[in-house]
Amino acid sequence: MSVYKKKNAKKILSGESGAASVMVMLVMIVLVTLGAFAVTSANVNYKLSVQALNWNETYYDLDSRAEEALAKIDEKLMQAETETEDYVFEKYYSAVTNEFSNDFYGNYAKMFFENADNELNALKDEYDGLTVTETDSDGGGMTKGLAATVTLYADNDGQNKRGLTFSVDIMLKYDQAGNVINEKRYEITEWREFQEAVGGP
Repeated sequence: MSVYKKKNAKKILSGESGAASVMVMLVMIVLVTLGAFAVTSANVNYKLSVQALNWNETYYDLDSRAEEALAKIDEKLMQAETETEDYVFEKYYSAVTNEFSNDFYGNYAKMFFENADNELNALKDEYDGLTVTETDSDGGGMTKGLAATVTLYADNDGQNKRGLTFSVDIMLKYDQAGNVINEKRYEITEWREFQEAVGGP
């Protein structure tokens, strides 16, 4: 083989070696980039999973506390109902005719809501997120009604404040004729969890 052919062959081999090195470097860059993306994606997914788990645990805790508050509200309403019945049955019910007097309903409803208001407000020492409000009507148009709202908060994580709020309308047990129309003492009108940002931008 001539000297010229040997030199030409070396140049070709040298060029192929350089191209192979460039390809290897490109492949390495792509693999490193994909690896970094995979690690970042896995980390984000892990953080989201932990966040979702924490929120579920927080919600179940709030839900349990809300159920407990609701049971105490029902207990207070039962006390108000008993106090009211003891009075109105003696004053407005006739055992002879087995009927209530005409002024029974208005007085019964007014007294029950007053007793309920007093009983529920006594829970404010335990639930500072409790509000008791007067509504436009009891549904029969005879007297004002009553509603209660409780807002509970969980410990915040420094970034978000999580909580649960529920509202109930207080129900009257009797209608204007003294017939039992409601065995339950309340109706749930809202049950909602929420999340608020702590502080501001």
